[in-house]
Amino acid sequence: MNVAPIGTRRSDYSGLRGRLMLVLAISVVLIGLLPGPVQAGWLTDVWPGSTAEPGSEAAQVLDIAHRQVGKPYKFAAVGPDAFDCSGLIWYVFKTAGLADRMGDKRRGATAYLNWFKLNLPNQVSPNLADARPGDILIWGGGRHAGIYISGNWAVSALNERYDIRIHRADPMGLPFTAVLKVNMSRNADPDATPDPNATPSPTPDPNATPSPTPAPVEAPMPPTSFSAAAQPELTVALDWDGATGTGPLKYRVYRNGVYYVGTKLTTLLDHPWLPGKYDYSIQTVDANGAHSFRSVVRSVTVLSDGTPANVTDTTAPTVPTGLTAESLGDKQVALSWQPSTDSGPSPVGYLIKRGTKIVARVWTPTYVDRPTTTGTYSYTVVAFDGYGNNVASDQVDGTADW
Repeated sequence: MNVAPIGTRRSDYSGLRGRLMLVLAISVVLIGLLPGPVQAGWLTDVWPGSTAEPGSEAAQVLDIAHRQVGKPYKFAAVGPDAFDCSGLIWYVFKTAGLADRMGDKRRGATAYLNWFKLNLPNQVSPNLADARPGDILIWGGGRHAGIYISGNWAVSALNERYDIRIHRADPMGLPFTAVLKVNMSRNADPDATPDPNATPSPTPDPNATPSPTPAPVEAPMPPTSFSAAAQPELTVALDWDGATGTGPLKYRVYRNGVYYVGTKLTTLLDHPWLPGKYDYSIQTVDANGAHSFRSVVRSVTVLSDGTPANVTDTTAPTVPTGLTAESLGDKQVALSWQPSTDSGPSPVGYLIKRGTKIVARVWTPTYVDRPTTTGTYSYTVVAFDGYGNNVASDQVDGTADW
């Protein structure tokens, strides 16, 4: 099957690619193993207290990790906007200036475990009770890693559904493997010189009313009912209900694991450019800006109208040839090309690309583009069949004049 460069195509990086695919497979398995957050009570949006004193290296590590909570999980990402489990650990320790304490290299969870066993064997413990604030935790024999906070709580980049969250260290769906005890201070610097100009702390008033203990923050929850259905004219109808949280609520819609659009409504009509299989999930955002984990994923296959669903077709149409771009004035460019043919049972459609941006989808071999400004633009036409098989034409330049 020929595929036009509409999305980024991955190169084959041999061993590296194989290792990355292994991590991806583990992430998929992890999604199935993690317990339900409501059932197990294993997630929280309340950052636990820690015994690491302010100013210590451990406190700095936890502060940096805390600031990443709620950011999305992304396979092989190392921040600052998204992470996978080992990428989060690397980012936190590197940002804290402590990368040398865990080998000064970005590794996978299994590789972190092996590095400690080889270089610091006395600092690897199978007992969670030995964990101290800022230590690295390993689960599933190296299938997942996170950072210990305290009181059986940890923070980690879980997966595409849960993202970066605070969660129980045990149980969490994978068997606990080891604590990697990281060399760093957990007490404030005892040699620091006191500031002679510092304002002394006031003497507490014994008759003062104690401050109330803040109530736990109720984390928002994703929709409990969520459907995705293919509609005519290459559209997908999304509908959801059952989300909870401090209102008013907003929603983040993810398509194929990537954030797509935000909305205040509980319905959305999506318009994918190409036929094909699409995966959707929903994340709730409450009035305080807190994010839920993502909903279950709904998959839907969208075909062009009139395309039979019981046929397997992996052959792209013929390449569109003879593409021309004629200036019509008034910032208009007329495109025309020779029609593509397809051996399958579905009609052929065309995507019009101005530069790298798709600007239109048409079903005939002509199109008049109307850029908002004058100038010379590069155009490509992508022919596709009803199943999403596609191929691109050669590129031509066209000028939008006054």
